Amino acid sequence: MINRLLLVVALFVPLPALAAPQTQAVSPANTQVGFSIRYLLVAKATGRFTDIAGSFTFDPETDELGGIDVTLGTGSVDTGSPRRDRDLQGEDFFATARYPAMRFIGQRAARTGPHTGRVSGELTLRGVTRPVDLDVALGDHRAIATASIKRSDFGMRPGLASLVIADRVEIRIEINDLPGGTGAAAVGPPPPA
Repeated sequence: MINRLLLVVALFVPLPALAAPQTQAVSPANTQVGFSIRYLLVAKATGRFTDIAGSFTFDPETDELGGIDVTLGTGSVDTGSPRRDRDLQGEDFFATARYPAMRFIGQRAARTGPHTGRVSGELTLRGVTRPVDLDVALGDHRAIATASIKRSDFGMRPGLASLVIADRVEIRIEINDLPGGTGAAAVGPPPPA
């Protein structure tokens, strides 16, 4: 009799630990994607993308990320300078007319600490796909991811401009409004400059 009662309780009482990961939308409403790059050896240019779409899964009980698929419209680059934005959309950089989007697909996620991890995936930019690792910190209902890429790995070699513009680009992604489960102290530092 007691065994039957335990079976009924086990079957009909939901357990919080069995909560399923939730699919989260990635959009300009909850996500900012920014970048910075050095030029003239000492100055830094920053920018962002405003055309953002995609999704990922997040388990608020375990802070685990997965199923990451995000696309950015290269024509939405915004550096605060219309002239610079046109240059970046041109053939030497994003080649927006031929490649209107870049896409990141996460393939593996590994925990590196209580609220940190690394997402390994592939970034496709200008028709070139390369592996990219995102270092992720979860906290205060948000995720902050940082990465560093070389623009030359994606075919960006703007002739003489390469003498004054660094090859390495620092990327920072911030996703807000994650469901509960992350601790406030886990937010990571800004990307290196």
